[in-house]
Amino acid sequence: MEREPVSSPPNPGDGPTGPGRPIRDVRRTARQVADEADRVAREKLNAAAARQQLRARDELRALAHALDRAAASFDEERHPRFGDWSRRAARRLERASGYFDGRDLDALLRDGRRLARARPALFYGGLFAGGLVVGRYLATSAAETVPGHAGGPV
Repeated sequence: MEREPVSSPPNPGDGPTGPGRPIRDVRRTARQVADEADRVAREKLNAAAARQQLRARDELRALAHALDRAAASFDEERHPRFGDWSRRAARRLERASGYFDGRDLDALLRDGRRLARARPALFYGGLFAGGLVVGRYLATSAAETVPGHAGGPV
């Protein structure tokens, strides 16, 4: 008596063009969809970062101009030392605002990492100061949106 060859059960991934072909197609399609979603997310992040860079640059320049006006006022009131300090601070803010021009998000992150490694105390001090400024800005913004609020701490 002759035995029939024993065949293995069919593989669910086996298709008409070979074993595992449909699974490979699904994996490839999933990878393409994930890559496209990643690309779109990065584009949106870069666009948002670019808007924030412009806003930060404009805010720094406005603050520099305010310090220039304060320096002139100090000079008029015969406080030349405060006027000099204000002018120096204004020049530094102008230089800082120029830093944002022509830099993309990757360059800013790279520079931030480099600063954190080279001068961690300055880096964390800057984060702290930035947090205070943002907190003050948010508190002021919240005060402006509360009806009948005269401005002071919320």
